[in-house]
Amino acid sequence: SEPTADRSAPVFVAVFGELRGRRHDVAYRPETLEKISEVCLAAARERRHAAIVLFAPPVLASQILGSAPIICAWSSDRCMQEAAARWVLR
Repeated sequence: SEPTADRSAPVFVAVFGELRGRRHDVAYRPETLEKISEVCLAAARERRHAAIVLFAPPVLASQILGSAPIICAWSSDRCMQEAAARWVLR
């Protein structure tokens, strides 16, 4: 989806993923990585800060290109989503 209309708010990109099988076999689909980049670039064009909230093990962060900071929440469990929300809203 597209960033919110509130141009003063930062853009947070939630990315989910899990390790299945061996670590070196796990990868995001190219179209997923492209969409992450597109959203971050759209935010930059609007002079908005963007950050990625990665609900996955940190090993998957290396696949995400660009300069947006990555907040790693390790998993998509409810407790991790709540913890990430508390951190973002602080």
